[in-house]
Amino acid sequence: SVTSEHLADSSVSGAKLEAGSVTSEHLADSSVSGAKLEAGSVTSAHLADGSVSGAKLEAGSVTSAHLADGSVSGAKLEASSVTSEHLADGSVSGAKLETGSVTSAHLADGSVSGAKLEAGSVTSAHLADSSVSGAKLEAGSVTSEHLANSSVSGAKLEAGSVTSEHLADGSVSGAKLEAGSVVGQHLADGSVSGAKLEAGSVVGAHLANGSVSGAKLEASSVTSEHLADDSISGAKLELDSVTNEHLRDGSVCEAKLSFHPVTAQISGVGLLFGSQSYAFQGGMESMRLTIAFASSFADASYTLVAMSDHPSCSCILSAKRPNEAELIVFRTRLGPEPKGSIQWIALGRPAAVEG
Repeated sequence: SVTSEHLADSSVSGAKLEAGSVTSEHLADSSVSGAKLEAGSVTSAHLADGSVSGAKLEAGSVTSAHLADGSVSGAKLEASSVTSEHLADGSVSGAKLETGSVTSAHLADGSVSGAKLEAGSVTSAHLADSSVSGAKLEAGSVTSEHLANSSVSGAKLEAGSVTSEHLADGSVSGAKLEAGSVVGQHLADGSVSGAKLEAGSVVGAHLANGSVSGAKLEASSVTSEHLADDSISGAKLELDSVTNEHLRDGSVCEAKLSFHPVTAQISGVGLLFGSQSYAFQGGMESMRLTIAFASSFADASYTLVAMSDHPSCSCILSAKRPNEAELIVFRTRLGPEPKGSIQWIALGRPAAVEG
C-alpha cells in the first residue's frame, strides 16, 4: 500500500530493503553511480550486449584473455601493427604471402637450399659475375653449347689435351704448323706426291740405297760425273758399244789383244798373220781359199806372204781387199789327196780409227 509517492526523497535506506528486492524497474535511469557499486559486483550478466564502448576501456586493459578465438579480424588491426614478435614460429604459410612480396631482404644469408629452388628457376640473371666455381660444376656438365664462340683460349687448355679427334678435317693450315714440326712419322705412306716437292729438293741423302731403278732415270740423264771410278763392268756394256773413239791413245796393251801382235819398227805399219787350213777332194787340181783379217787395212796396198806346209801343194795370190785376201792353192800330183795349212803374213797401213 506504500508506494513511491508515499516516501519522501532519500527516505528509504538500504537497511530497509529486503535482499534482492530492488530490481532494474525500481531504478530510475542513471540513478546508480559508480560509488554505489561494490567492487567486482558488475559482471558480464549486468552488461547489455554492445553496452561497453572503447571509451569505457582502460588503455591496455583488453588482453588476449578477453578476446575470443578468431575474434580479431584484419580490419581491426592497425596498419603495420603486426610484427615478427606477434607471429608464432612457422605460422605464416606460403598462401598468406603476396606474390613477389618476399625479397632478398627477407631471406637470411644461406637460408635458401637447393631443395627450395624450382627446377630451372636459377638463370644467369640470378648469378653474380664469376660466382660459379669449378667445384660447383658437375663433372662433364659443361658442353659446347655452354661455351661462347672463341671463349676457350690456349691458356685454358691442358698441355697435350687437344688430339686429332678434337680437330675438324682440314682445320690445321700451314700457318698453324711450327717450322720443322712435320717429320716422317706425321706423313702417311705414299702421301707426298711429286707435285709437293720443290724442284731440286731431293738429294742423295733422301734416297735409300738401291731405291732408284732404271725406269726412274730419264734417257741420257746419267753422265760420266754420276759414275764412280771402276763402277762399270764389261757385263754392263752393250755388244759393239765400245769403238775407237772410246779408247785413249795407247790405252790397249798387248795383254788385252786376242792375237799376238808384232811390233813394227816403222810407225803407221800394221802386221797381221795366221794359218788357214785346206783339203783337196776328188780330182780337183786347185782350190780357192779366202783369208779374213782380224782388222782391216786402209786399202789393198798391203803385202801378203803365204806358203803351204804340204810338199805337193803351193799357192798364189788371187785377189786383195782391205779386209781379206784370196789365194789359189794348187796340187802337183793326183794322189793321195793332199791337205794342210797355208801360213801367211800381211803388212800394210791399218785402217784409220773412225770418230
